[in-house]
Amino acid sequence: ALKPNDPEIPIVMNNLAVMLRNVGRHAEAAAVFGEATLLLRQTQPPTHHDIIAMLINHARVYLVEEPPERLDEAERLLEEAIRLRRDAHEDDQADDIMADAMQWKGECLVKQGEIEKGISMLKAALAMQRTLLDEDQLQSGVQAEANRVTHLEARLEELGDHGSLKK
Repeated sequence: ALKPNDPEIPIVMNNLAVMLRNVGRHAEAAAVFGEATLLLRQTQPPTHHDIIAMLINHARVYLVEEPPERLDEAERLLEEAIRLRRDAHEDDQADDIMADAMQWKGECLVKQGEIEKGISMLKAALAMQRTLLDEDQLQSGVQAEANRVTHLEARLEELGDHGSLKK
């Protein structure tokens, strides 16, 4: 059982918020993500990977809403995630959390009508995912990463960008 101030509470809240998002309860999911992020920030440095992952998950709530009324908030959260991840890795190394943030920032730009910028961001995310796959520096496992690469390739094709997709 969880006790007050248990460090696992924000992680459990994150999982609950993902489930709420997945069943369409977006307002509740956004509130739980916000609260979980605040709790985690009380105990972890600002560049902690769980905080950055929560910012991405929180932004995704706004990206799946219909109609998408809070895209500006999604963009703000994703920009913060990307900035914090860059702060955590001054050497600008590729990692799956950064690639994830870039992918969703690209999707956000597309939803905002910034198609070219969105495609550019999605291509950058795809290149980073391919680098990770090639270098086998994966926390999520090779199959998960290969699935992300396939998904991004399909998404770019769907957006009408057929050039330079294949290696």
